[in-house]
Amino acid sequence: AEGKTTTFGYDTSRRLTKITTAEGRVTVFTYDNANRVTSMLRATELNGSGHTGPTWTYKYSADSPTAAGTTTVTDPEQHATKYQHDGDGQVDEVTDALGHKRSTKYDANHNIDTATDAMGTGTTPGNV
Repeated sequence: AEGKTTTFGYDTSRRLTKITTAEGRVTVFTYDNANRVTSMLRATELNGSGHTGPTWTYKYSADSPTAAGTTTVTDPEQHATKYQHDGDGQVDEVTDALGHKRSTKYDANHNIDTATDAMGTGTTPGNV
C-alpha cells in the first residue's frame, strides 16, 4: 500500500536477519556457519532479552548445503517434518510429523520421473 514501508535487516555476512512490516510485525532469522537458516521467529513480544514468539527450527544432517542429507523443520508446536535431499538439492522424500512419507524420483535431467504420495500411489508427469 502507498506510504507503507517494510524494512529488512542484514548481518555482516549479508544474510537476512530481520523483517519488519509496516504494521510492525517482526520476523527474525538465525543461521549456521554454512549460511543455512537455523531458526525463524515470528515475534509477538519484545522484552529485555529481545524478541519472543513462535519459532520454527531447522536442523541439517549434512555439513554443507550441497551435500546429500536431511533437513528437519520443527514448528512451534514441536511437529517435525523431515526432507531428504540428494547432492543436487532435489528433495526425494518428505516425512511429515505423523510419519507419512511422500517420495519423488528424478530422471537424468533432474525432471520429476515419478511422485509417490503417502498412500503409495505413484504418478508420472503427464498423468491426470
